[in-house]
Amino acid sequence: MSQYNIIYNSPDNETYLWGNHAFDKLANPHNIGLRFSGKDFKEDELNDALEKAIEAAKKQFPSDTDPEITVVEIKVT
Repeated sequence: MSQYNIIYNSPDNETYLWGNHAFDKLANPHNIGLRFSGKDFKEDELNDALEKAIEAAKKQFPSDTDPEITVVEIKVT
């Protein structure tokens, strides 16, 4: 079964990983398809996780009126 990270891309081109409670800035967003220490989600968890992430992005980044949230499949070896 695939696993996924939820990513927020800010208007100032910063990348943040959803940790199920808040977004944490990624130091190296070029490795976005790799597993990070934040929360990873299974496909059946994505809908609920995305809803939480969107609401959190609106609170954590209030100046971004249209937050860009993406789901990235994690490359699992």
